[in-house]
Amino acid sequence: MHSVFKWVEEKIGSVFQSPREGVFGTRIKAFEIVGIDGEKVSIKFEGSKYPALPLKKWMFERVLEHLHNNEGKFVPIGARIGPPYILNSVEGAIWEAPVPKNLSKYKVAPHICDVLELAGIVELGPVFRPNSRRRLQGVRVCAK
Repeated sequence: MHSVFKWVEEKIGSVFQSPREGVFGTRIKAFEIVGIDGEKVSIKFEGSKYPALPLKKWMFERVLEHLHNNEGKFVPIGARIGPPYILNSVEGAIWEAPVPKNLSKYKVAPHICDVLELAGIVELGPVFRPNSRRRLQGVRVCAK
C-alpha cells in the first residue's frame, strides 16, 4: 500500500488519460492527481471545477485484497453505486464489506483501478459475465 501512495505523491499535479480508454476503447475523462490528505487521494476530472469524492486508503486495501484473493484471474471492475453488484466485482468488494458509518456509496472502483494500473500494480483485460458472452472491463494483479 505504501508504494501506491508514494507513487501518487510523486504524481501530484500530473494529468493522466485513463488506461481503460486504451485497453477497452471507451472514452473516459482524463484526471489530475490533486493531492493526498492523510489517507485520502484526491483527483479531479478534466472539465471539473472541483475534485471528485476522495479515494480512501481502506478502499485501495479492499481492492488489492480482493485481487490477491483472485490471483491470476481477471475480475470485473464494476461501476454500480449500489447493489446488486456484478458477481465478484471490485466495486462489490469495496462496498459489500462493512463500511465506515455515515458514508454514502459512490463509484470508485474504476478510478482506483486506473491509479493502480498507472502505478504498475495491476493490469487491465477483458472478463466475461458468468453465463453470458458479455465482455466487461476487468483487472488483475500483475504477474510477478
